[in-house]
Amino acid sequence: GTVLHKGKSKIKLTSQGIEVSVAGVPATQDQPAQEGCVFTLIGNTATLRGNLIVNGNTTVNGNINASGTITGQTDVIAGTISGKTHTHKSTSPGDPTSAPIGG
Repeated sequence: GTVLHKGKSKIKLTSQGIEVSVAGVPATQDQPAQEGCVFTLIGNTATLRGNLIVNGNTTVNGNINASGTITGQTDVIAGTISGKTHTHKSTSPGDPTSAPIGG
């Protein structure tokens, strides 16, 4: 395949896809070292090894699977139920609660 280099970063073109590797950043007195990032496109799969920051809205037409925690800074909505403001009913303390109500 074809490889373009600039320092420790590279773009590799193969018959199967594209790989973009970005070199890490060494530690300085003010910042810790950062690992590099690798983005690969092969067939219908895009893989990113590193962190992803999205500034703007994101739409996913399919399922999302996470091996870690998913955190919402304001709220998480499941169907029409708010994870932050929904409530439950209970007939008395210690009794089982109802399904989520409103929110």
